[in-house]
Amino acid sequence: MHPFKQIIYIAQPAKTKTIMDNEASTERRDPRPKGNTMMRSTMDIAMGVLYIGIGAILLYPEMVRLEMEGFDKTVRQLFGGLCMVYGIWRIYRGIRKDY
Repeated sequence: MHPFKQIIYIAQPAKTKTIMDNEASTERRDPRPKGNTMMRSTMDIAMGVLYIGIGAILLYPEMVRLEMEGFDKTVRQLFGGLCMVYGIWRIYRGIRKDY
């Protein structure tokens, strides 16, 4: 160990944990307000549903009587599948609420 680190380590006062410190540390664990988490969760679920809807329209345009003659079928299906996977991920993240 470097000599300066030893001096700094020795110079630091020892901290004892009390019950108040334990309670304060659990209160400070999640500084974000609960409303912000709820809003973000709701938005993730809504956007997930939107992405799944877009993916479904791209995969099955005949269900909504939509003609997509200008788009390559393979590219449309790949992008529609990616939209659906991303929509499922957004819904999962919204339900999990781990922000």
